[in-house]
Amino acid sequence: MEDPNSSTKGESKISSSESNIKENNETQETLDRVLASKQSLKKKKKSEYLTILVFYYRKDKKINSNQLENDQSR
Repeated sequence: MEDPNSSTKGESKISSSESNIKENNETQETLDRVLASKQSLKKKKKSEYLTILVFYYRKDKKINSNQLENDQSR
């Protein structure tokens, strides 16, 4: 009778410690990829100039006649 642990193709059985090492390596590779992508997001080039948008909202405020004339002349 054959030993259930022996391989019929001549390959040796992987021990549990070897499979744990392989699993740990795969986990470490995954962590490395995640950390690399996280760092690349941090290194993203920032714009050279800061853009500031300013707008005014005038609610229920009447326009002076001078301002109205200036707007029409433009």
